[in-house]
Amino acid sequence: MKSVTIPIIFFDGDCALCNRIVQFILNHEKNQQLYFSPLNSEFALKFFEENLAGDINPNTFYFYNGSILLNRSIAAIALIPYLKWYIQPFRIFRIIPICLRDRIYNWIAKRRRKWAISTCVFPEAENNKRFLHSFNHE
Repeated sequence: MKSVTIPIIFFDGDCALCNRIVQFILNHEKNQQLYFSPLNSEFALKFFEENLAGDINPNTFYFYNGSILLNRSIAAIALIPYLKWYIQPFRIFRIIPICLRDRIYNWIAKRRRKWAISTCVFPEAENNKRFLHSFNHE
């Protein structure tokens, strides 16, 4: 695999809450520079295999910033700079110790399928190319 240097959000494509979060990100990002890949896609499986990232945890949100793979609350906070100005105050959550942030994250992740009505992200035509399902998109 050639070196991937684009920012990619890896998400549970079967989770309604995760799909709503992806839609939120699409609606509130500063520039259209983020890419998205469901965790069970060919692209994600190969990315994780070739980057020695270990097993994919479907309960975890991953953010690859172009050089480092982050997960859970660290990934969520690292994503904030890519969003519009009115989301920036949420960077304050960095002051909460990571062990506490990740406990809250894990609590939400365990319950996420119960909280959201089933929905899928159907990107607008201009965003379609930003959803990576296979390596044909590179």
